[in-house]
Parts: sequence; C-alpha cells; structure tokens
Amino acid sequence: GIQGEGARLQLDFNYSLGAVFNNGSDDSDDFEDSHFLNAVASIEAIEDNLFIDVNANAGISLIDSTDTIAPDINAGSNNTTQTYSLSVSPYARYHFGTFADGTLRYNTDTFSTGTSGNDSDMTEWSLSLDSGRRFQVMTWGLSASYSDLSYDNDTNDEKTNVNSNFQYQLNRKFSLDFGLGYENYELDNELNDYDDTEGMTWDVGTTWTPNPRTTLKVSYGDDILGGNWSMDFKYRHRKSTITSSYTTSITNSRTERLDSIARNSSDINGDPLFYGDEDLYLDPLLPSLSSENIVQDMFRLAYQFSSKKTTIGIDASYAERDYQDPANPRSTEDFNTSISLSRKLSPVTSLTSRISWLQREETTADSDEEVLTLRVGVNTSLGVNSNLSVDFQHSDSDSSGTVYDDDYEENRVSATLGMTF
Repeated sequence: GIQGEGARLQLDFNYSLGAVFNNGSDDSDDFEDSHFLNAVASIEAIEDNLFIDVNANAGISLIDSTDTIAPDINAGSNNTTQTYSLSVSPYARYHFGTFADGTLRYNTDTFSTGTSGNDSDMTEWSLSLDSGRRFQVMTWGLSASYSDLSYDNDTNDEKTNVNSNFQYQLNRKFSLDFGLGYENYELDNELNDYDDTEGMTWDVGTTWTPNPRTTLKVSYGDDILGGNWSMDFKYRHRKSTITSSYTTSITNSRTERLDSIARNSSDINGDPLFYGDEDLYLDPLLPSLSSENIVQDMFRLAYQFSSKKTTIGIDASYAERDYQDPANPRSTEDFNTSISLSRKLSPVTSLTSRISWLQREETTADSDEEVLTLRVGVNTSLGVNSNLSVDFQHSDSDSSGTVYDDDYEENRVSATLGMTF
C-alpha cells in the first residue's frame, strides 16, 4: 500500500493479489487469481475552486445470492466473480460570500462484473447550493441531479431529482427538519410493484444533538414508494463508536456493490483500511448480480471499542428486498451479525477472533439458509520486515427449501508468512 499527501494531492493506494489452486476430483486442476484494489486520489486542480476525485476498486463478489455462499475468497466457488470499478468526478466550488456555498459536480464511472448483461456505465450531473454562515437559526439547501445508467444488455435507467431542505434550530439540542422535492424515473428495468414513477416528494423530522459526540436524526416522508421512516444515529467517544441507520430506497445490485466497497474500504470512523488477509471476505448481504431494480429496506448497526491492547467490534445488518423484475418477482430477507475481538498479547504477538452468523430467507419460495463461521488466529512478528500468522476457521451451512439446498461443513488451518520490502 501507498499513502501520500501533498499541497494539492492526497493518495491512498492499496493492492493485494490472491491465488487459489484447486485440485478437482475429476483430475482437473484449476488456478484462480484474484485482484483486490482500493485506490483513492483527490486533486485540487485550481486552488479553492476546482477539484478532481478518482476512485478505482477491484474485488471478488457473489454472483447469485440464492446460491451457496463461499465462506471466503479462498474457498473456490462457481458462485463468485472478479469485479472492477473506476470513477472520475471533477467538481467546482464557489462561495457566495456568507450567503451560500455552491457545488457543481460531474461523475462518470464504469463497473465490470465478468458476467453477461451486468456490466454498466453511468454518468451523473449534480448541482447544490447550501446556506452560508449568515444563516444560523434557519439553514437551507437546494439540490438537483440527473443520472443515466446503461447496461450491456441494452437497458437504460434515467433518474432526475430536485430537492429543497430546511432545518430550523428550536434550541441547542433539537431542530425541526423538513424538505420538499420532485423525482422522475425513466426505467427500462421497470418497477413491477409501482405504476407511478414520477411525482412530488416531502419529508419532515427532527435532529437531536444532546452533545457534540451524539447525533440522532429521525424523519418520515412520502415519495413514489409511499410513506416511509428513516433514521440515522452516531455516537463517538474517546474509545467507543456507535453508528446505526434505517432507510427505504430504490436500488440495484450495482449500487449495493459499490456502496459495499466504500464501507469495507474504511473503518467505523471513516479512516481508510489497508488490506490484510482478514479483510478479503465476501459480503453475504449483497443482492444477486442483475440489472433489475430493487425496493430495499435496510437496517445497520455497528459498535467498536478500541484501547491500547484490545479492539472489539459488533456489526449487524438486516435487509428486506422486493425484486422488481416482472418475469421473476420475489422477496428476500437477510440478517447478518458478527462479533470480532483482537488482543495484543505482547509487543510482537496478537490474537484475533471473529464469529459471524448469517440467515437468508426467500419468502416467496419458503426457503432459508443459515451459515455460521468461526475464526481464531495468532500473528507474531519475526523481525522488522516479516511476520507469521496461523489461523483456524470453521464454517457450517444448514439450508432447507427449494432455493437454498446445499449444506456444507468446513474446517481449515492456514499459515501465512508475510514480508515487506
């Protein structure tokens, strides 16, 4: 990995190469290489006015969420594929004195999956104007955006949004939030459950800030999906961080994968992560690769405690998805939770452990699957530029029904020698 920061350039570059050799039961051997990349560059082209963001990513992703889940990238599975993404986003900022701050952004990105009909390109324009320092009691924001998403199966989805948001400060702890807008979807990948894809939107809610470390936002709004609640909670302390959110949205497998890459590229505090072997895992909560649109309810909860010698993490996610393909309408529910612990045993030796439990259910087919994974490892430094780790992993899958029908159990011991130079 490489990290660098200059007067007008910030760079975080992290690449890892994986390889798996499978000795098949039919005397066939298979060598699979995997590429993992997380690269972010921010350039200030013109001081205070023109900027360019560049993001490049590579990783391994599940193809079909209803097929067997590989416990990690080293398992070797026909249900995984190599993915690549690249985005370039120039944007301009202008300050209208103390009255407002404006941003005009253009974004173009490409997403390659190695599967037919799921490669895509998107272009997006957005314009925002936010209240400046002059406004203290009542703050406001105006925004407009247009996106055009094209798949290699000759389908095209366009989205237009115009929004206005206002926040009135009731007192030092509470504010009243409300917004009004308009949205229009022109979709080749139609929304099977919704006839009207154009109309006005509104939302009203409150923000509670009892202290500088805690923020809770709750709102209720109406759009083409109907009335829905949303929530966002953040708490940060010297050693602990808690985040939680709940949203209802129109999404797709492309958006969910790119969001997963962004989440797994940083820790709970938003700091960039550098890949270690434990970070190269498959996100089991992602929807199947396809171009169809999805109506999704998503709840997330994360907690992290960090001290000089010990780090404890708890993550939980729950997703309800209604797939909108008229030829294959279906609904799924996914729940995933994990607990991780790392402990520094000595100046050169550390212990890591992680237990995770995943439950998936396709409600339209009355089928479900549960996957339990336990991992324990020890890492020790052999010198200034080398280290040795030994890990044990146990995975157990239990499934029933017509969709999830593959049970498996795996025990694995691995030893890894790492060197830097």
